[in-house]
Amino acid sequence: KLAAAGHYSRGLHSPKTGRTFRPASPGLFSFNSPLGACPKCRGFGRVIGVDLGLVIPDEGKSLGEGAIKPWQTPSFKECQDDLKKYMIARNIPMDVPFRDLGPNDRRYVIDGDDTWRSWEKDANKRWYGVRRFFDWLETKAYKMHIRVLLSKYRAYTPCHDCEGARLKPTSINFRLGSKANADAVLAPSKRFSPKHFKFSRETLESLPGLTIHDLMLLPIERVRKFAAELDLSAQGEVIDEAGALVLGEVRGRLGYLCDVGLSYLTLDRQSRTLSGGEVQRINLTTALGTSLTNTLFVLDEPSIGLHPRDMSRIIGVMQRLKSAGNTLVVVEHDPQIMFAADRLLDIGPGPGERGGEIIFDGAPRELATTKDSRTAAYLLGRERITRTRRVLLPPPGGEGRGEGGAKRTNSHVSASLSPNPSPPGGGGQHITLTNAHENNLKGITVNFPLRGLVTITGVSGSGKSSLVQDILVPALYKAKGKTTDTPGAYDLLLGHQNIDDVVFVDQSPIGKSSRSNPASFVGAFDAIRAIYAKAPAA
Repeated sequence: KLAAAGHYSRGLHSPKTGRTFRPASPGLFSFNSPLGACPKCRGFGRVIGVDLGLVIPDEGKSLGEGAIKPWQTPSFKECQDDLKKYMIARNIPMDVPFRDLGPNDRRYVIDGDDTWRSWEKDANKRWYGVRRFFDWLETKAYKMHIRVLLSKYRAYTPCHDCEGARLKPTSINFRLGSKANADAVLAPSKRFSPKHFKFSRETLESLPGLTIHDLMLLPIERVRKFAAELDLSAQGEVIDEAGALVLGEVRGRLGYLCDVGLSYLTLDRQSRTLSGGEVQRINLTTALGTSLTNTLFVLDEPSIGLHPRDMSRIIGVMQRLKSAGNTLVVVEHDPQIMFAADRLLDIGPGPGERGGEIIFDGAPRELATTKDSRTAAYLLGRERITRTRRVLLPPPGGEGRGEGGAKRTNSHVSASLSPNPSPPGGGGQHITLTNAHENNLKGITVNFPLRGLVTITGVSGSGKSSLVQDILVPALYKAKGKTTDTPGAYDLLLGHQNIDDVVFVDQSPIGKSSRSNPASFVGAFDAIRAIYAKAPAA
């Protein structure tokens, strides 16, 4: 009777589909473990492949105008001719900007005919597409000029197997929480739907809980809410003492990350993209989580990148570490943190050879007793930064005689002009990004005036880095034909022809070696070595 009722099996195996799932274990949910890492990208989430953004750098061009860059050389003119022949046969316009083509037409240009097979005799009667062109080039990579050509169009692209999740499909099939937990932090339509899922979108949205990749893509503030409301016992799970301890630790770490002002980060954010201050604040949360005591913490400007509105959070974390019996030594310029210190040490009085002396050493409230400290002068309001411009005026009496080569004196008079800054120049030229909607950005359009100093400001998590670092810079690199990561989501980049080059300066080391310095970076040591090499002792 039991056998007639249906099929049964032991373990995580489906007799109906034949699929077998590995039992859950910690390694299965870690991309640093061979048990859980995607075998294609080995847990990195990206592979080195052909970047279509470099192949088609300007989507405003039509296919006839040369949108596909590598086919505009005499060596591959035949491919451009094939493109024209097959597009006309399929009624795909050659005079419409590539971005305005329909999704099916764009896919056909890139992927070619679905029935194309290289071994078939009539393969040359079907369109091979851009991807198969590069696959063919890979077979010729033993030639030096082909390797050079491929290097121009290679970049890190999302892994096609895991779609950036960095985990095996088996790991993504496990879900955590109830449907109510999931709906409270993430809309069903935005949940991760990898191509290996065999069910429809409607079925996916009806499933309870979230996958581990869904949680990795959420801001930490929402993950904290999800973990706080998670009740595994309500789902029939038996939580032992160890499980309760792990869940409590997760909630505590997420809380610490929010306390130091990092609630806007996502858990899958790569550490190389974090600012120096963000890295230090993450290290602070690690210290809070381990409950260290009698330890010396040395922090180098932990307020970097933190908006003044959130400064009280970092101060509260440092006070909590101090209350636990620890000592904190902080290098800092922010007034709020300086006034919150128990002891303030000011070194000066100036930079370089004019520095190196202790100007003040005591409690912040005693700053009024010192007169030589520039820090104290600004903190106490004796000196202020005014927004003025200083110009050189000719001395009274008309001692200068114009540009005819007559005598001038070195004396001058300075005058303060209008407190309002000069408007940026550039003759009205701009670089424009339209509909930027990466991360927290809500489809904004931004004009960056040229030949001026433009500052992007806002509270932590408002989208500053997403706009500049994730969209603007990669989009400009792409427009200039440079190798770059895929830019964040946007529609159009206008005005890039008004600049010649792009230089991106961030907080990363200036060289590959940790011992690198400005002298080695600009090549000054090459001249110094040449001098030493000419010496008789050499």
